[in-house]
Amino acid sequence: MRLAGSALAAAPDAEPSVRLKQVKDAFVHGCRAPGRVRTWMEVSGNQSERLSVMGNDLGNARKAVDIAGDVAKKAVFLNGNRVQGP
Repeated sequence: MRLAGSALAAAPDAEPSVRLKQVKDAFVHGCRAPGRVRTWMEVSGNQSERLSVMGNDLGNARKAVDIAGDVAKKAVFLNGNRVQGP
């Protein structure tokens, strides 16, 4: 699965713009959150693996990526994303 160059907007308190559940071998890059959102992406599912989220402009999201507790720690690789500061 590949998601590239998308500008996915939502209402500030809406559900996440992107939901990945039980996804394997995904590459999400070059996307952006054009308006204020609570969470841009949600990853869940104990069978999720090899998800790369790289080079996205997610500075408008309070939480860029929410990884559920049932997802293995090594399943999601985050690198080079613009996110809100601390």
